[in-house]
Amino acid sequence: MQPHLKRGMPRVQSAFPRYYAAEETWSGQTEGSWAALAGLLAAHCLLGLMMRSSPTLATIHALATVGISLGLALMSSRPERLAYSAAYLAGSDVLWRATQANVLWEMGKLGLAVILFCALFRIRGTRFPPLAVYYFLLLLPSALVTARAWTVGGAAGRWSAFLSGPLALAVCVCFFSNCRLTKQEIHRTILAFILPVTSLWFAASVGTFGRRIRFGTESMHETSAGYGPNQVSAVLGLGGLLLALYLIRASMPMYRKLLIGGLMIAFLAQSALTLSRGGVYAAFGAMLPAMFFLARDRRSQMRLLLTFASVALIGVFAVYPFLNSYTSGALSRRFADRGMTHREHYMMVDLATWMKYPIFGVGVGFSPFQRSNVSLNHNEITRMVAEHGLFGLGALIMMALMILRRMLSARSLEEKAIVAALLTWAILFFFANGSRIAAPSFIFGFAMTRPRS
Repeated sequence: MQPHLKRGMPRVQSAFPRYYAAEETWSGQTEGSWAALAGLLAAHCLLGLMMRSSPTLATIHALATVGISLGLALMSSRPERLAYSAAYLAGSDVLWRATQANVLWEMGKLGLAVILFCALFRIRGTRFPPLAVYYFLLLLPSALVTARAWTVGGAAGRWSAFLSGPLALAVCVCFFSNCRLTKQEIHRTILAFILPVTSLWFAASVGTFGRRIRFGTESMHETSAGYGPNQVSAVLGLGGLLLALYLIRASMPMYRKLLIGGLMIAFLAQSALTLSRGGVYAAFGAMLPAMFFLARDRRSQMRLLLTFASVALIGVFAVYPFLNSYTSGALSRRFADRGMTHREHYMMVDLATWMKYPIFGVGVGFSPFQRSNVSLNHNEITRMVAEHGLFGLGALIMMALMILRRMLSARSLEEKAIVAALLTWAILFFFANGSRIAAPSFIFGFAMTRPRS
């Protein structure tokens, strides 16, 4: 006999039936909840400024975030809460690096992998997607090549730098493949990621407008909170993309649209001011497949049109002229440059390395030594075949199959839109910046979430 259900309450069939029985009352639609969100955003602006001034505070923030997330993974059985904490951790990764938190450099990726792996054993009926498991296992043989050539400490360092991203991706796919979240919970996960990105944005903005800067023709550390412009630009661009998707998908009054839309424009503007073009390009590139699907959805057409028209008008006639004037024309000159900053050369060297070591590759972490600039690894796709050989190619095939399977399983045009946008952004990041930070692994895994009504 089925248990008694309250009249009007729908029966939900999911992999976690009992975990959704006592959902929070916050719906994101009340005055109080949005006042709380505005307060959280303001608090994170102040937090970002304080963390930039105090590495000790940044370290406390990092340890507290990881500690609380690990506690939830070990004690909580509610996957939506784990999704929120994972999103917050992934969004904090670059913030910790920019504010010089005294933690492991790969804390974001390794913390994400460990926490969600522990969480998997707290969820009933967990299934490990074979494609994700095979993807990571195929990367292990070349790790033995590295172990033969380095000391234990040296090999561990290369594994941490170059395998932590794929490990986080595999674990994120496993976790989110077991999650079924409501539209409301998906929105909360996005907002959880946005909070620490707001801290990063404010710290970068204060550094940009709080002093006189001489803009040149290259990416700017001064406008990137003192850290790597490529990564700061990418995370801010991702924040803008997520807020755009949230703005299009969620119904809200005008004042809420102004809050979300204003923050979205601010993220994209600061991303552009780093003069690292990848963040803006990836955000708009990821929006294209989303717009393709949303334009075919009658329920989303008008909202998409109004959002696109509003952002275009504000961007073209207000934001861009101001930013270009502030940078004395450096912004327009930078984005007029179509060069790839030697990335095409690095890709060709990686492919040549694969031809030289076709089976096992050159070994994890060895591809940078095949070129003159040994500190950079920009392209995760060519790196995988250079360092892992045919096994790396097999891992790429597993990744492609995961993308194909997820797109085919999306049931609505709206679901296809958000999945396509997230996966496109992750792939564009891998092409331009490798797997240096936690964000692309998290976003790739988050795209595997199955929505539920």
